[in-house]
Amino acid sequence: MKLSAEGTVMASSEEAAQLSCDTSSSHARNSKEQDFQPTQQIGSPTALGMGAFAIAFTTLSMSLMEWRSAAITNAYIGNCFFTAGMGLVLVAQWELVRGNSFGHTVFGGFGLFNLAFGAINAPAFGVADAFKDDPAALNNAIGYFLLVWGIFVLFFTVAAMPMNLVYTGMLGTSQITYTLLAASYFSFADDHASAGLALKKAAGAFGFVSGLFAWYTVGHLMCQDALLFSFPLGDTSPLYARLQRKKRH
Repeated sequence: MKLSAEGTVMASSEEAAQLSCDTSSSHARNSKEQDFQPTQQIGSPTALGMGAFAIAFTTLSMSLMEWRSAAITNAYIGNCFFTAGMGLVLVAQWELVRGNSFGHTVFGGFGLFNLAFGAINAPAFGVADAFKDDPAALNNAIGYFLLVWGIFVLFFTVAAMPMNLVYTGMLGTSQITYTLLAASYFSFADDHASAGLALKKAAGAFGFVSGLFAWYTVGHLMCQDALLFSFPLGDTSPLYARLQRKKRH
């Protein structure tokens, strides 16, 4: 180390070379450490959630329509508790971590509904036994339960309208399913068996369509890169953006 004519401290050539070598080694070590740092990436759970919804809704809808005489919905309690119940609640928390409030609310809402509906139909919970002397009261209670959930899903439908047509169709038809099924239970409570059966089958038809929308979304999320055709969702955001601009002016 020596002093220059201007009075500044200058390093010798050997010291400068050593300093440069140390600096390069430090940068190399830092670069290697960064290379070995795990990259934290959270994948999307939406396809899993849509698949669980589609499985639960289409199977239940086929039962409601009594295809191949499969009219007993208790056979799908496993779907209610695990596939669409626990599965959708887990997917909802995953969506929350990713910052998707809409996905969290929709998947979480349907998951909670399926858990509750499974509990109503599961003999272990004793709901049917509690109303065995008054089946009309049970039908009315389930009708109110479905009606309130239909109101909740109506909010989902309105919120999906600025997103795309497929989400709007899926949620809109599921809302109609809840409403028709509630009306079916009310009809059975009033001893209008034929009307109740017709409403139940109509609810199953709309539920089946809702499930098809969900299956289509699974195809959009998982298969577009593997197939020669795409699965457009019908983006409605440009339309709503124009409407918002007109509203401001």
